[in-house]
Order: sequence, then C-alpha cells, then structure tokens
Amino acid sequence: MAAAQFDGIDIPLIYAIELERQVIGDRRRTAGGKMRQDVIAMKRQWTLTTRPMEKADADALINHLEANKFEAGDFHLDEFGAGVTIEAFMRVTRVTRALEAPDRRSLELLVIEK
Repeated sequence: MAAAQFDGIDIPLIYAIELERQVIGDRRRTAGGKMRQDVIAMKRQWTLTTRPMEKADADALINHLEANKFEAGDFHLDEFGAGVTIEAFMRVTRVTRALEAPDRRSLELLVIEK
C-alpha cells in the first residue's frame, strides 16, 4: 500500500499510478559532430486515489489545495519501499461519496512535478 504526503498532510492512498515520465533534454553535438541528448530533468505525473476518509479530513485537504493552488508544495510518495520527495503541484480531480457511509469521501488527485 502506498503512503503519501503533501505539505505534511497525510494522504490515505489506495494506490498511486505514475502516468507519465517526460524526459527533458538538451540536444548537443559532440566534438566528433554526432548528436547527443543530455538529460536535464525527469518530469513525472501521478494519479492518486484515496481510501474513504472522514468528510472533515477530505475537506481539510481540499481546502488546503484550493488555498495554495498556484503554489507548489513538497509531495512525498513512498510506494513499495521506494521513496520520492519532489516539489509538485496537486489538484483534486474528483470527489466521491461512499454510499454505505455518506460522511466519508474518496478523492482522486493529480500530482505533476514542478
């Protein structure tokens, strides 16, 4: 099971899927005239789905993200023992109410590395 945090707020995840890994590179010619591409950075993107959580907890996370939607925060994902901490933007893409417990919410989140 994955564990995640954004700006120190725990996100109770069911899973996190790395959607995309974009290589940002710089094409240059070598001394011999051949082209090469130096990798400058990897830009990653995840979709996250949370476990059902109390409405108050879900609202606190949504309110935090809405209040800081134009600012990046520290996103930490530790899945299968491989930890990564990056500066990223996060937004809520969907909120679902649990039918069996209407005071609980599941969130779908999108995280994009800055």
